[in-house]
Amino acid sequence: MELSKNPTQIDFKSINDNPYVIISITDGDACESNYFFVKYKGNEKQLQYLFDELDKVKEPGFDEDWSIIDIDLEHFVSPQTAKQMCKIDINPESFHRKFDGIMKQIPLHLKKSWSDKKKLKKIHRLLGEGKFAEYLTEEDVDESDFDSDEDEDEDEYKEYLSSEDSSTEDDKKEQTSNKIIKK
Repeated sequence: MELSKNPTQIDFKSINDNPYVIISITDGDACESNYFFVKYKGNEKQLQYLFDELDKVKEPGFDEDWSIIDIDLEHFVSPQTAKQMCKIDINPESFHRKFDGIMKQIPLHLKKSWSDKKKLKKIHRLLGEGKFAEYLTEEDVDESDFDSDEDEDEDEYKEYLSSEDSSTEDDKKEQTSNKIIKK
């Protein structure tokens, strides 16, 4: 077999100038993985903190009630690749997403003395079921991906995003009521 004389050109300059990190979140309940593409520059400290916290879980196991989160800080992708990956429609429940803004610090504060199960529960509570997106800004959504033949897909996507917002409000109410009870 002869290799192509014109291999696919990878724009390494684009990757180096504006790299994106891939964060994979696998939802045990839905049995699907979603990729979040997060701009690296400007988020270095937040991403390293998240990596270090996730690294405290030694035996993640798998439970359908939890989300498993993985982050790769060694291999980056270009903005173009991140955008193209978001167009892939392989998940029945949700979409791959790209974020161009600043990532908020995630207050995991996992303790080494905790069991892996306790760590995973906290990770899932803060980041699972779409909550990870609450810590990200400037989502890059290409409205042209939703053409007139795909009105149902667009409605599904808008419903998906609004369900994240409503769960956020419910979580905030629960957190507020928990604070009141603790006092």
